[in-house]
Amino acid sequence: MNVLTATPTKNTRRAPRPFLTVRELADAAGVAPTTIYLWINQGLIDVERGGLSRKSPMRIPIAEANRVLSELSMPTVDADRAVTVQD
Repeated sequence: MNVLTATPTKNTRRAPRPFLTVRELADAAGVAPTTIYLWINQGLIDVERGGLSRKSPMRIPIAEANRVLSELSMPTVDADRAVTVQD
């Protein structure tokens, strides 16, 4: 966004990227959300933050969620079912 005119510029727009929340991945895997947080803290699941703060919500990319689900022998998730977040 152009700060001076407050109008979006073509260079700053990005296509929406699909993510799952911790709760959505927990539901898909059939485990409690605390289990997903444990796996994240152990480095078993790669996540992205929704902002710069350490309290920003965690977002799990679809590819990472599907990797975890396939390792658990669970059905994978479609990108259509994912939460779409724009940066």
